[in-house]
Amino acid sequence: MAFSGSVWNTQADSSILISYLFAAHLLASVATLLAFGVSKPQTMRIITTRAFLAAGATIGSLGTLLMMLVGSGHLEGLAPFALGAMLAGVGTTFMLVRSATVLGMVTPRKSFLSISLCALFAIGVYFFIEGYASTIGAIMFVLLPVFSALCLSVKIDTPAELSAINTTDKLPGRFRNLLIAICIYSLCQETTKTYMLTALPASQSVQCMRYVMLALVVLMLVYIALCLSTPPNKSISRLFYPLALCFIAPQLAVPFLKDTSPVLTAAALTSQATASTCSSGASAPTWAFKCAETT
Repeated sequence: MAFSGSVWNTQADSSILISYLFAAHLLASVATLLAFGVSKPQTMRIITTRAFLAAGATIGSLGTLLMMLVGSGHLEGLAPFALGAMLAGVGTTFMLVRSATVLGMVTPRKSFLSISLCALFAIGVYFFIEGYASTIGAIMFVLLPVFSALCLSVKIDTPAELSAINTTDKLPGRFRNLLIAICIYSLCQETTKTYMLTALPASQSVQCMRYVMLALVVLMLVYIALCLSTPPNKSISRLFYPLALCFIAPQLAVPFLKDTSPVLTAAALTSQATASTCSSGASAPTWAFKCAETT
């Protein structure tokens, strides 16, 4: 919802805010993940508490509120918006860390299926909120982190899952390199998104994201079909990287396209989103399996 700008992006010319959103949100997210990565085991245990979810919901809602106030013209300046985007990045990363026991403690097949189902659910929430009037949509947008926290609080973690989160083992070298590669790719991806969306008027940027959501519905259904149709004795993880490369390749042509349209931009953004899904599905279970071996 934040990246689409369909709720907070009410100004006639606020495409520059989208570029600040991508950069600030990603950098805040990476910084938050690094902070948790170097924390002591006592600190890591806080992740499984309800207070952790409440803190993430509060920080995320405050960030979305700041974004809303700047995007609607009630506050002026890029600094408040960048601060809001950073707070939103920190808050949503709290939810991401908390979901480690949801996506990181299952097989690659189930992780791939779960990510695809989560994407479909998120797209449904997107169109649900966008379908309401501006005031109601704004309220639901600000409360999205609270809704996420409530959903995550339903799950009760097993002792094995908690021990995996609290492990003190170091990351394997290959997995660490994979994380660095994903981080570099994400930074390049956000830069490309900024280039494409700021080349469009604000109204066309919002329209572009609608095309992206519709295309992702089809692609996630294809992913689910691939997952369910693959025989149990064959590893679906072999599909991850070829799929990611297929979706990364079209992005190389984006900087050379002078006449950018909402449909063309949507196609490029869809390829980015699906490439991220493939790489996330490939990397999510790896560290959990390493933890399972040691515990």
